[in-house]
Amino acid sequence: MRLSDYKSIAVIQTAFLGDFVLSLPLFQSIRNNAPDSKITAVCTPVSSQTASLAMAIDEIIPYDKRNQHKGYAGIKLLAEELKKQEVDLIISPHRSLRTTLLAKMSGAKLSVGFDKNTLSILYSKTVTYHKTEHEIDRNLSLLSVFENVKGSNRKTELKFSSEDAGSVQLILDKYNIVDGNPIVILAPGSVWATKKWKIEHFASLAALLTEKEYQVLIIGAKDDKEDAEIISRASGAINLCGETSIPQSICLLSRSDLLITNDSAPTHFAGLVECPTITIYGPTAPEFGFAPVGKYDRSIALEDLKCRPCAIHGQKKCPLKHFDCMNKLTPETVFTNAEEILNLTYKK
Repeated sequence: MRLSDYKSIAVIQTAFLGDFVLSLPLFQSIRNNAPDSKITAVCTPVSSQTASLAMAIDEIIPYDKRNQHKGYAGIKLLAEELKKQEVDLIISPHRSLRTTLLAKMSGAKLSVGFDKNTLSILYSKTVTYHKTEHEIDRNLSLLSVFENVKGSNRKTELKFSSEDAGSVQLILDKYNIVDGNPIVILAPGSVWATKKWKIEHFASLAALLTEKEYQVLIIGAKDDKEDAEIISRASGAINLCGETSIPQSICLLSRSDLLITNDSAPTHFAGLVECPTITIYGPTAPEFGFAPVGKYDRSIALEDLKCRPCAIHGQKKCPLKHFDCMNKLTPETVFTNAEEILNLTYKK
């Protein structure tokens, strides 16, 4: 049983954006082992923007599970689309009931998922889910059911459109971002409130960086713009929140020297383009399998707090009401790590 035996392969990953990004090496490995097969990504509309960059992906089917594909009727509608595509192999990193039902109803000859997937008995083949493995390696383990799979590293081949590359260049030109001093990107947002380092800390960090004449830009969604403005006013950092698409943000990171972010999707964006990264952890922990993996990347947290980690994703509020994991992690600590990385990596 080889991957190349299947002519139409679909990978279903409809979790959060960061989870989808971490599945891209799986797509790349499938392409490396089945160069002539059609590869389809089934993902959320937001993740579709990132999927469009991956050269391994031939087609994208957005799974709009809150609107067009809501409920059982939506699963059935999407399954019919996979049948039309004549998908004969489904690989499912996502462990939800929706994904299991979709894989079953698609009529694919073979379906592969984790033994932890909901109703995993409905998959043709299952693979053991190892909690301590990095998510990239966990996803790649789904290919272990096939023979003669070539080894895969964690790199993904990307292609930016000329429009996105041009837009990034226009931004750099507009703000006079030039060679000569490192470009540092800050990403202060997160969908989980307790994953967010204090905005006051980000502001103090940005001030320390700009004092050293580093060129500091802030990226994020429109919802992050107000917080980013606080950072910008305190430091002179350039607020780009809401001004760049996801592909443009990734392209910008490919031109940058360091990213400093919460435990959120930008960590994995940077990993795609090998931009050195500092990821700040509060309620979560790198050991859950979602840490940055680059040679110079660092994960920073207060290691001596007995109450952390307290959640795999984060929560709306600190359950103990003190939020020490983020309040007591100082800007000076992060700045020191940033300087150490830049001293190792930045070449004028």
